[in-house]
Amino acid sequence: MKDKKNENLHNRVPITDEICEALKEKREKMHYSYNDVAELLGVHWSTYRKWELQETTHYSGLMEQKVIAYLNDELRGQINAADMAALEKLVNRQKSVFRLLSNDLRMQINFFTDMEKLIDKTLDKYSTIHQSKQKKK
Repeated sequence: MKDKKNENLHNRVPITDEICEALKEKREKMHYSYNDVAELLGVHWSTYRKWELQETTHYSGLMEQKVIAYLNDELRGQINAADMAALEKLVNRQKSVFRLLSNDLRMQINFFTDMEKLIDKTLDKYSTIHQSKQKKK
């Protein structure tokens, strides 16, 4: 078993144009930075950037498996540093907006009302998606 793992580590797999494009589309769709995806995959941000820009033409067989799992949303069920960082950025942006509105109580109330509406829409959307995935299984 150990030999198989070592074989995969040294097995270099080409990074195709399709993989580069899929990585970029996925990162942008998730609103992730290079660093966010790199943390999720367990590599340095500059390594991930080189894959996406095809400055590096190969990666290991084990890394290919992780990349495919990432592209297929198989890593999404895990709480990870990238998710937590994205959430923290979002909360900090909301705090900043709230502080900017601190002199106007009416604007603060409108802000929270708008946020509640957006959250409700988002929950409706994802519950529909989740239900359709459950039906497919």
